[in-house]
Amino acid sequence: MSLKVLDLSYSRNLTEIPNLSQCLKIEYINLFGCTSLVEIPSYFQFLDKLTYVQLGWCKSLNYLLEMPGNIEFLSLQSSGIKELPLSVWSNERISEVNSEDCKELEKLPSSTCNLKVSGTFSLDHCLSLGEFSELPKDISVLDLARTSTKLLPVSSMAHLFSLTTVKLKDCQKLGSLPIGICKLNSLKELDLTGCSRFKYFPVILDPKEHLEFLSSEETAIKELHSTIEFLPVLKTFQLKGCKRLESLPTSICKLKCLEGLDLSGCSRFEYFPEILEPMEHLEFLCFKGTAVKKLPCSIDNLIGLQTLDPIFAGTLRLSQAASTI
Repeated sequence: MSLKVLDLSYSRNLTEIPNLSQCLKIEYINLFGCTSLVEIPSYFQFLDKLTYVQLGWCKSLNYLLEMPGNIEFLSLQSSGIKELPLSVWSNERISEVNSEDCKELEKLPSSTCNLKVSGTFSLDHCLSLGEFSELPKDISVLDLARTSTKLLPVSSMAHLFSLTTVKLKDCQKLGSLPIGICKLNSLKELDLTGCSRFKYFPVILDPKEHLEFLSSEETAIKELHSTIEFLPVLKTFQLKGCKRLESLPTSICKLKCLEGLDLSGCSRFEYFPEILEPMEHLEFLCFKGTAVKKLPCSIDNLIGLQTLDPIFAGTLRLSQAASTI
C-alpha cells in the first residue's frame, strides 16, 4: 500500500491501531489524544520509512516495543509510558523527543544515549522519574523540574559541553548537587527553586565565567560557601523564602555583576555581611520578612543601590544617612 500519512489524533475510543503491516511506505503517524490506546504493534519496528510518531496524551499506553531505526521525531508527552525502549535511547537518528509530563515514567535506559537531540531535553513533570545515568550529549537545556530525582549523573553530565541551562525546580527529593557540576563550564542558568530538601550548595573549585542566573528560592539551604566569589558574572541570585538561611559570606562582595538580591522571607537571616569592596551594579536589596534590624556601615559600598525595602526605614542604621532615618 502507498499510504504515507496516518492521522487518527483525538480518536479517544481507539484501543488498537489498524493493521499497517503492509503500509511499508508510511512516514507519518499521529495518534495524539488517543486516550484509550493501550499498545503499539510489534510490526512498527519494520516500518522503515516511518520518521514521525506522535503519541502525546495516549494516557493508556504504558509500554513501547521496538521502534523503527529511521524515526526522527517521537512525542510521548503526557502519555502513560513507564520506560523508554532501548531502540529509542540508542537511536542516532532521533533529533527530537518529547517526554514531558509522563507521570508514570520511572526510568531511562542505563546504556549509552545516542539520541541526537540538541536544544532542550525536557522531563518536566515526570513525577515518578528517580535516578538515571545517561543523557543526550548535545543538549543545551536540561529540564528536570518536578521529577523525583535525588542525584544528578555526574559522569554523564561532565560531557555535556553545550549545556547552558539546568532546571531543577520543585525537585523535592534533591538534597544536594555534586561537586562535578562545577565542570559544566558553559552553564549560564541553574534553577533550584522549590527544592525543599536542598541543603548544601557545592564548593566551587574554580571560576565559572558564564553563570549569570542562580535561584535557590524556597530551599532548605542554611549557608553559602565563601567560594561563591567564583561566580564573577552572576547577575541574578534568588534566595527568597530560604527559611533556614542564617548568613551570607563576606565574599558576596566579589560578585561585581550582581544586580539584585532578594532575601525576603528568610526568617532566620539576621546579619547582613560586611561589604568589603564596592558593588556598582547591585540596585535592588530586599530584607522583608527577615530578622535583620540594622545594616553594617560598609553598606556604603553598595554604590549602585536604588531600591531598599521601605519597611526598614527608621530601624536600619545606614552609616551615610543614620541621622536622617
